[in-house]
Amino acid sequence: MRTAMVVDDSRGVREILRRLLVLQGFKVQDCGTCADARALVAAHRFAFATVDLTLPDCDGIGLIQHIIDVSPTTKVLVATGRGTDTWVPAALEAGAVDVIYKPFEFSALLEGLRRAGLAQ
Repeated sequence: MRTAMVVDDSRGVREILRRLLVLQGFKVQDCGTCADARALVAAHRFAFATVDLTLPDCDGIGLIQHIIDVSPTTKVLVATGRGTDTWVPAALEAGAVDVIYKPFEFSALLEGLRRAGLAQ
């Protein structure tokens, strides 16, 4: 089974993403901090991860780089409420495959999965 990790400090966003990814055939683990995400990445290999850019204990850019350094095959999608600031281009430069903006539609997540080559 394909695996995914959802990293967002909002429990509600994590639950929405979890449900949508389960519908797409993923086994999902989620967390709300960079520290917890780093621990999950150390213990598991994920096909896909969503990362919020603003987390309580680090910025998402560093986490994206860490995920890709530890697991280069993991496709990372940014799920953010931040708009056109410099964080989004930096996330893409760090290796994210796409960005979806909160609040997002199911179709936006599907498009992100398509761009990552993981859509069903």
